Amino acid sequence: MKNQKAAEKLNKILNVTHGAPQLDLICRMLLKANLQDLPKLWRDLFDAKDTTARDEILNRALRETAFQERLEVPHIIPGTADKLLQAYWHMVSADEPETGSA
Repeated sequence: MKNQKAAEKLNKILNVTHGAPQLDLICRMLLKANLQDLPKLWRDLFDAKDTTARDEILNRALRETAFQERLEVPHIIPGTADKLLQAYWHMVSADEPETGSA
């Protein structure tokens, strides 16, 4: 039963990230060895029920960070959280090292 729940959770995460390679990139970018070591924000994004819920979680984190840093709250377009979890990201300039996912 416990293994079945863990397998279901992993399958959900793999569906969100569109596969194991992207999940591996996320862990490497965040310098974490496994899912349990990921920051709470990322675990919450994986656990969210849908795109809207993921965007709400991201917006909340952005608001909290902006408040702490005394910055203006950035606005994101719908689906941004999914893009962070699914898309391959490139460095802005060519002289930056290629690291993969955001």
